[in-house]
Parts: sequence; C-alpha cells; structure tokens
Amino acid sequence: MASNQKGKAEDPQPKIEINVDLTKAAGIADDPDAIDRAYQRVKATFASGKTKPYAFRMKQLREMHKGLQKMRAELSKAASEDLSKDDFTNWFVELRGVEREAEEAMAHLKTWMRDECVDTPLFLGPGKSYLQKEPLGVVAVMSSWNYPLATALSPVISAVAAGNAVILKPSEMAPATAHALKAFFARYLDVNSYQCVNGGVQVAIRTTQTRFDLIVFTGSTAKGRLVAAAAAKNLVPTILELGGKSPLVVDESCDLDYTAKKVAAMGFMNSGQLCIRCDYVLVPLALVNKFATKVKSHMEAYYQNGARKNTLGK
Repeated sequence: MASNQKGKAEDPQPKIEINVDLTKAAGIADDPDAIDRAYQRVKATFASGKTKPYAFRMKQLREMHKGLQKMRAELSKAASEDLSKDDFTNWFVELRGVEREAEEAMAHLKTWMRDECVDTPLFLGPGKSYLQKEPLGVVAVMSSWNYPLATALSPVISAVAAGNAVILKPSEMAPATAHALKAFFARYLDVNSYQCVNGGVQVAIRTTQTRFDLIVFTGSTAKGRLVAAAAAKNLVPTILELGGKSPLVVDESCDLDYTAKKVAAMGFMNSGQLCIRCDYVLVPLALVNKFATKVKSHMEAYYQNGARKNTLGK
C-alpha cells in the first residue's frame, strides 16, 4: 500500500540468485553461434531437396528405429543419471513410446505423402484439383528435462517423416541425456540434414530468435510465453506443449478404491513430473479421510513402504 508518510522506505523484496551453471558443470559449451552454424548447414540441405523424397525419409526413420534399439541401454543410463529412474521406467514411459512413433511413421509414410484429390469448381473444369503435401522447411525442437528422450525424439520423428530438416536443442537440465542425444544424431542420422546442438540459456535464446519454419517447444508455461514472443517477432509458428493444472473431481458415485489406486500410480510417477497428472483432487468432505487412507495404502504397496522410492526419480 502506498503511504504519504515520510521516513525510511521499506526494504525491497530480497532477490534470490541461482548461480549453478549446469552447462559448465556438464561440459556443455553455451555457444549461441553453434545454432547459426547448424541452421545454415541444414537449411542448405533442405533447399537442395534432399530431405523430401520418400526413400530418404524412410531410410532416416529406419536408422532412428535401429538406433533406439542399439542405444537403448546407453540412452536409459543417461536418463537415469539425470533423473534417477530405473531402466524399466525409462523404457516404459519414454523409449518404447518413441519406438512406436517411428514404427507408426514407417508403416504409414507412403499414405501420408500421397496427394489428396479434392473437388474442382465447375468454372475451372476440365481441370483437376488435389492437395500436395510439402514440408515446412527447417524445424527446431526444444525438449524438456523431465522426459528428455520422449520430448526430444518424438517431435523429431514427426518432422523427419514430414520431410523437414531438424535442429534439436535438448534441455541443459538433463545434461547426460543431452550428450547421449548428440551421439544418437551423429551415429544414426544424416548430419547435413539433422543436427543436435547442446547448450544453455544463450543457445536457447538464439534458437527462438532464428528464422526457423517451425519451433516445437516442451516446457513450462512461463518459458513457453518467452518462446512464443520471440518467435512471433520473426512470424515463426510454434507448437507449445506446456504444463498446466489438471484437477481430479471425485464424487460419491465413483469407485473410490480404483480412483485412489490410479492417483497413487500416476500422481507420483517421475516424482510427479507429468504434465497430465492430477495435481490436486476435489473430494466431498465426507470422503476426504477415506480417500486419503486409500491413496496412502496404495502408495505403500507400490513403493513397499519406501523400499522402492528410488523408482520415483528425482
């Protein structure tokens, strides 16, 4: 509240500074010019038409699928180092889903690429009309730290299948996974068409300032606003997968034990870092204690009274 009284001004709100340089600690150079170099390289490749043919796209998808299988242990180890999750969780929650994305793309790529016939207006006859699908160009993928494999590779698979060139900027908050993803790109993808650029905040900023044809970002709502605002200055379209609120409403007619079991299973997976998990529950007052007791009971069963707490992640 403003005051007209003279005297000593109130102390300003103390600033909290975080001085942890994760990129430096992990041996990742925060070089924004690396984005420029990678962009020019893959842009030239896209302009040549190399990424558009069916045979090229299919080869890259097959290589990615092969790499996911051959590097499964390496990728899982990196994710465990960053997030302390066990191998099964890494496979079940991230790696298998990405493999299925590649399999789905390979199975349907030819159909997706076909021209689509559409009606021709009478006054344009006897001409024929069809929709011809074209790739956008160079796509930037900015992945998140909480699911560092799935949020990186799933959008890359879609972009590759669509015939685009791609630059992946992994989250610096999962540095071991970022290193593994860079190795994955180098081993299994065409290096002139697809690049993985590691870095910190400065690399991320340069990514959002570059004239990509599309930016795909997964992360917080606050960071999503910054990405969208920076991209809008260059009229770059964005796909933003952001965190939010996911209430769960429990009423008197539901199966209380079943609901509590699902809350215990999904509400604490990956330490609760799941964008679609319920982050708060609305329960009738008369059922609060009963519901809480059931959730606690299922959690004790899942995590064996703390013996399996390492599976929660960090």
